[in-house]
Amino acid sequence: MKKGTLAQLLWLALGLYCSLVAALANPELDLTDPAGYWWMHNAAETTVNSKIAEGYRIIRVSVRDVSPLRFTAAFVGNSGAYQRTGAGWNFGLTEAQVNGIAGDATRRIVDISSYVDGSQVRYTVVWVGNTGTQAASGSIIVGAASLQALQNQVSATGKRVIDIEAVTVPGSTTTYSAVLVEKEPGNDRCQIIGEGTIEDINDRVFKSESDTSGTEPCSGFQHRVIALDPVGNDRFVYVAESRKNNEKPWWFADLKYHGINGAAASSSDYIPDPTSLEQIDNLGVLSDRLQGRVFDVKHYSVSGSDRYVALVTDNNQFPQRGPSAGTDATLQAIDKAMQNFLKKWGIPGGTIAVTTGARLAYAQGYGFSHVSRGVDRQPRPVTPETLFRIASCSKPLTSLAIQKLIEQGLLTLDTTPFGQIFTQEPKDPNLKKLTIRQILEHKSWFPDSLGWAAAVDTWTSADAPAVYANRVDGSWLYQNSNYHLLTLVIEALTHMSYEEYFKQNFLTPLGIQRMRISHERQEGFVTDTPLIEAAGYSDITKHNRRNEDGTFNDPETSDWILTPSSRVGASTWAVSPVDALRLMVSADGSLSGPRVLSASSFDRIVTGARQGNGEATDAPANANTNMYVLGFDNTDLGNGRRALQHNGYVATTNAQIVLRNDGIKFLISFNGDVATGYSILSAHGKRIQAYAPIWDVLNALQNIFNTMTLPAQDHWPDFGFSPAPGVDCTGVPAWVAGTSYAPGTKAQVAGSLYRCKPFPFSGWCGQVGYKPGVDASWRDAWELVDVCNAGLVGAGRPTNDCAVLPDWQVGTYAGGEVVKHAGQVYQCKGWPQSGWCGQVGYEPGVTLYWPNAWVLLSACA
Repeated sequence: MKKGTLAQLLWLALGLYCSLVAALANPELDLTDPAGYWWMHNAAETTVNSKIAEGYRIIRVSVRDVSPLRFTAAFVGNSGAYQRTGAGWNFGLTEAQVNGIAGDATRRIVDISSYVDGSQVRYTVVWVGNTGTQAASGSIIVGAASLQALQNQVSATGKRVIDIEAVTVPGSTTTYSAVLVEKEPGNDRCQIIGEGTIEDINDRVFKSESDTSGTEPCSGFQHRVIALDPVGNDRFVYVAESRKNNEKPWWFADLKYHGINGAAASSSDYIPDPTSLEQIDNLGVLSDRLQGRVFDVKHYSVSGSDRYVALVTDNNQFPQRGPSAGTDATLQAIDKAMQNFLKKWGIPGGTIAVTTGARLAYAQGYGFSHVSRGVDRQPRPVTPETLFRIASCSKPLTSLAIQKLIEQGLLTLDTTPFGQIFTQEPKDPNLKKLTIRQILEHKSWFPDSLGWAAAVDTWTSADAPAVYANRVDGSWLYQNSNYHLLTLVIEALTHMSYEEYFKQNFLTPLGIQRMRISHERQEGFVTDTPLIEAAGYSDITKHNRRNEDGTFNDPETSDWILTPSSRVGASTWAVSPVDALRLMVSADGSLSGPRVLSASSFDRIVTGARQGNGEATDAPANANTNMYVLGFDNTDLGNGRRALQHNGYVATTNAQIVLRNDGIKFLISFNGDVATGYSILSAHGKRIQAYAPIWDVLNALQNIFNTMTLPAQDHWPDFGFSPAPGVDCTGVPAWVAGTSYAPGTKAQVAGSLYRCKPFPFSGWCGQVGYKPGVDASWRDAWELVDVCNAGLVGAGRPTNDCAVLPDWQVGTYAGGEVVKHAGQVYQCKGWPQSGWCGQVGYEPGVTLYWPNAWVLLSACA
């Protein structure tokens, strides 16, 4: 073949392809070019037309049969690849009038909606011009007597269904209509047409996707639902079809209406509901969190309540905040892996930090920490400094604290808390044999329900169920209760809160100010106060499932959070990956500067696990042993690579920390529930949630780090995206004993901002013994708001400048007072311990009992 002939054929093929793209019959779904979109409900005809006049094109519409008629509609920006001339719509049509439009060669119907007007079926249709380069072959089926009759007609045409509708005349049968187009060249889009409940649709699609025998229609394809319509009694007629390439469609049912994307509170199509604006049953929030585009939405009723079904397709990449990947192939691969994960599982936001040795190689934020913030519905982007709740990745941090206590000589791995630390006599004698090592390695076999316990008495007074009795042995069972118990161990030995001990020994020496135990956020949700932590978002597929009793799954509010008093050492840290990795490279000795753990302490984590029953007589395990060591999974990655790692998962949160033996460390965290999708069917035909989706991105990242080279970076920057930690406390007075504080009143103590709790707790706010952040019972009266970054009053934060600090001496001290003694800085504990601070026998750092009265802050500056 001559080169000229080949070139001519290539140009001819390209021209044919371009003409096919130009004439794409269903661009609203089959194109993934970003486009503006809109949707509305309960709208008058004039409202729909005003949106069209703004430059939008109506693509799907349904009718609510009230007087006057109201419409639910979806629109796309009528420009670029989505532009169609000659577009229009009409309603109140008879079947003959619909067929008349269908017979007009200059128009092609792209959507049909049927409704009952009295005893007559009427139709609404949407069309586009069908001339020139946008011409495409299409057809319509109106009023088929049954779903099977509709399917037979579809099969006879050999075309593809892009819309389906059903309508039931009271006292009569249901009829079905559909819009069809020619199939795409090279991809026939295998389709399933059916009718059923939400669960029926899920079952049909799932079985087809997982079928390997070829007995199910469209076996082995990944599917997307492209058309559905309510038919009553919680049932829907639907079309599902095979998808290709990287198409990402989603469908939802049982939605409530809280507002449309970008609408002002004054809009007639907006229901202001700030308390619900971040719930996952809000279609505007769903489209934002998916960076998707609504291409169909329809109204239906459940027991008299308004509900909506919606179809959403991919529309854009998530925004990124962090240093640019530029042309570096490794960083680009990281970005792609993170973006794909967020898109695939419908997660609003995520973040990653990666270190090599002591260097920060990359840090990036993806998507949104808050999809819609209050009534303005303005998403907040994730930055490298955004705090994410890391759930069970908190356990490795608790392990660091235990290793520090060993360094300080306060316990050993063979210490038995119920025999040597706690004074309460346990009802179950097995508890007295339990060691710190066994607790760290989940060998206690405590019921996980004890993970919520707030006091030692909960353990010591409980009857041990038979399944747990005599199980303090070599077998292990992962239980959160172990790490909550370690929290109580830390607090009993140090007479400090878990968080205070951790800050003093790990965060303050490294200058880390943003890490914190996750608190219920009281401010900043609908105000301009800077937000501290990313909101969490629950499983988007809950709208597509039912409970066993047939009811819909109730959506969880997005701001779900474990309270600070629950599972503190097990799952409640909120961190930015950059800060958490700075801590880890200091702990393992990579970071030049302060080392928060000795080399022997960190080595104990790597090789300190013991074989057999965990007793001290057993030899330490080899570092290459795959097992749960002291707060980490010691895991073989292959080819000589190993990692200490841990996963964290609670509803609305997932994270993974990985410390590889080749010097690479990384932490990924997400603010979405990734227990989406399904893995298998149980024996009773119920779907089982798959908790493994995070392995999609984890495996991709491990492969990147195994095969590619990270760029060098020589410092740990302050990225400057987030506001400085803390709030401006200007004008807030210091706490004063004896003051009558009203509920909600704020006060400062030692550079932190507190708020008096509601009545009746407010009655304690000014009493001695309730000094915020200091006295033992302060949490009964006060709640911590934030740290102050300006406007400090009184003594402010404790100083370690010994030139200005008084020497300790026998006398009287108030809780919070700071002294120096033998080159160290100490702070007097709150009431009632403050009564010991000036007594003989409590000389700080010297006598046996000094930790009961004093806290060691630091060495003198």
